[in-house]
Amino acid sequence: MNDRPSSREPAIDRMVDDLRLQPLRPLVQHWLALYRASGAVPALHDLDALQFAPSMRHAWIIDAEADGSFRFRLSGEALSEWYGFSLKGKRYEEVFPAVTLPS
Repeated sequence: MNDRPSSREPAIDRMVDDLRLQPLRPLVQHWLALYRASGAVPALHDLDALQFAPSMRHAWIIDAEADGSFRFRLSGEALSEWYGFSLKGKRYEEVFPAVTLPS
């Protein structure tokens, strides 16, 4: 018997239930509502931080740079506490070991 969903929708619907970090639930619920309304990945300008204020402490946004690298645009306080410094403005390779970078 195959327990895999027949489409992506059931897996997406389970995202909120599968979250282990409870404070991120409002963010994921907002993102999913936008996704369901448009049928596409929401653009950054579509996100309304007031809809997921409790999640902001744990949230991050990473921008894709023109050169193919990634930079942290936003880094919540929980991430700063975890890493011991703010990730905001740092490139991915400044934070993570080279072995985790795509080649």
